[in-house]
Amino acid sequence: MNFLLPDMTFTDPNQFAMQWELLFEVLFLVIVLSFIVERTLAVVFESHPWVTWQKKKTTPKTSIAVLVSVLICYFYQIDIMAVLMHHEHVSFMGAVITGTVIAGGSKASIKLFRDIWGIQSEEYKRYKKEQTK
Repeated sequence: MNFLLPDMTFTDPNQFAMQWELLFEVLFLVIVLSFIVERTLAVVFESHPWVTWQKKKTTPKTSIAVLVSVLICYFYQIDIMAVLMHHEHVSFMGAVITGTVIAGGSKASIKLFRDIWGIQSEEYKRYKKEQTK
């Protein structure tokens, strides 16, 4: 059960005191990782084979983004909950929560890159043009 829970130490009420500087560092890390995940997956999701396959069926982009993000968090031992709650060890659940937050943030960065800044691959532009016809 140790892999699910961060640690089994006595809970100190002072541990819930918010350290704002630490919070902003963690939020910045999530934003940066969201951009990294989004740009990495964009190489795959905007490629010709993927776009061609996507025309034929719906694709599990969100599930893939969550899986990749959780694996990154687990591999690199990134746990927002452990940082904010001042735990000494990273938990699997914390890595899952962090990964889902990063995957959700990557959806926001997709919106930023594609809709606001207009940054998208030529293959994706062709696909979108075909959809609007």
